[in-house]
Amino acid sequence: MSASITSPSAPSSSTEGAAPEPSGRRRHAVKAVAAGALAVVLLTAGGGTFSHWYEEQHPVTGALTAGHLSMDTLASTWTDQNGNTIDLATYRMVPGDTVTMTATTHINAVGDNLRAELAVDYSQTDFATYANMPDSGVTVTTSVAGLTDTDGSDGYSVVGKKGTTANDDGRSATVTFTIAWSKNRADGSAWGSGPTSGEDASGSLNAVRVVLSQK
Repeated sequence: MSASITSPSAPSSSTEGAAPEPSGRRRHAVKAVAAGALAVVLLTAGGGTFSHWYEEQHPVTGALTAGHLSMDTLASTWTDQNGNTIDLATYRMVPGDTVTMTATTHINAVGDNLRAELAVDYSQTDFATYANMPDSGVTVTTSVAGLTDTDGSDGYSVVGKKGTTANDDGRSATVTFTIAWSKNRADGSAWGSGPTSGEDASGSLNAVRVVLSQK
């Protein structure tokens, strides 16, 4: 009985069931997909941004607050040269009289670099005109008292509160507005009578103002 011998088969060059090796173009595509997946992971971990390293600090705390400048309602009185209180509605001025308005106010001034001026403004009254007429015999003067500035040569200054230093904040200031009518004309003669004597003349004081303004 003869036997036939079968030679074993040569091993196959590819393993059964293994995935085929991707081509060069396919390998590039796989790498691109992997890079995209990595970018998504980094974006998610970084809060939605993909940038250089970044940090910020907040060196400022607190708030910036403004100061203020105001004065309380003035209480005023009028007196004549004898110190008597007068009522403008009934008082009748004659040559030789001097009448003075005195008003007091409370200053509210807060600001590290605040500088202001307190003054009496009568520029819109008839008496501003009279005072500029050399033959009217009328003179007008104003003054301010109670502030740290007692000179007033260039206006009466108000200095605002700085830190714990009050300066003029909280001070009571007194302002005066004085009208004087000379007893005689500038040449020494009497006023006489008639249109130029000043008889029955009237000058409104409604436009007199006490002004507190920042310099």
